[in-house]
Amino acid sequence: MEKSLQTLKKIIHNLEFFARAKVSQIDFTNAMLKNDKFSPMPDDYAMFLREESNGIVSGILEFFGTEKVNRSDYNYNFPSIIEANEIFKTTNNPLMENSVLLGYNLLYAIIWNESEKVYKIIHRNFFTPFKTFNKFNDVLQFVISKYEA
Repeated sequence: MEKSLQTLKKIIHNLEFFARAKVSQIDFTNAMLKNDKFSPMPDDYAMFLREESNGIVSGILEFFGTEKVNRSDYNYNFPSIIEANEIFKTTNNPLMENSVLLGYNLLYAIIWNESEKVYKIIHRNFFTPFKTFNKFNDVLQFVISKYEA
């Protein structure tokens, strides 16, 4: 995963990483997600937050972490994973059943589906799935391939 993140940093120059998450933050976030009827984060995504960065943000790519981050230079609050999923509490989208939104890029949303144990890449405009992956690193490789082209 570290190599994938280094590649992303080279491709997306304004990519911002945050302080790593603590186990207690991940446990609290997972408990809140479950309480709100969402899937908990998958283990490899939680490991990414714990060992690499508690979220990633740029103008074109976002992966949510356990904490909201005030980006005062941009007059923007980067939402936590809990806040990013708030909209799905009221929309009753069947695609989000037993799932959790983990991130976005300009064209795609990235969700984890706990029932199927897969990451799904979703078209943002139509919210329809078109690609699945079993590991978060494979998701990162997919994202990299879209920016390297």
